[in-house]
Amino acid sequence: MKICALTDLHPTDPWDASDTAMHAVLAAFAEAGHETIVLSENAALVDRERHDGVLYMPTGVANAFPALSALKPEAIIGHREAGRHGGRYAEYLGIPYILMVQGGSPAEERESAKAASLVLFTDTAAQDVFGETPQPDFYVLSESGESDVVSEVEALVGV
Repeated sequence: MKICALTDLHPTDPWDASDTAMHAVLAAFAEAGHETIVLSENAALVDRERHDGVLYMPTGVANAFPALSALKPEAIIGHREAGRHGGRYAEYLGIPYILMVQGGSPAEERESAKAASLVLFTDTAAQDVFGETPQPDFYVLSESGESDVVSEVEALVGV
C-alpha cells in the first residue's frame, strides 16, 4: 500500500510531539513493507531523503495536490496543522483520509475530523481533549501500538 503524509516537519529539525508521533506511525508502515512518502511543507529544508524507511519530499501548498495526484496514494495521513487540506485532497482522489490528533484546540480538531475516515489519537489525553467521539467509522489510540495502527489502516483501505 502507498501512504502519503502531509506534514510541516523535516526529519533533521527538532520535532515536536505530534511530529514524533507521526514519524513513529509512518516508520511502522514502512517497516511493515508499505511505501510511505511524506510531503513536507517545510520545502526550504527538505531534500529527498529517507529516515527509518520513510521518504521525505519537499512540496509547497500549491504543489501538494499535483504531487499527490502523481504519486497515486491509497491513503493520506495528516495532522491538523499541515494536513488541513488532506480531507479535501483525499476526497478528490477517492481515498481515505486519516487524521492524527495530538491535542490542541478541541473545536479545531473536531472540525478537521469531519473529513477523516479514521482518527488516530496519540494518547488517551489527546482523546480526552478532543471530547466526544468523532464521526468516522472507527478510531484507534496510537498508544495501543504502531502495529495495531497499521492493521486498522490496512482494514480501512482493504489491503
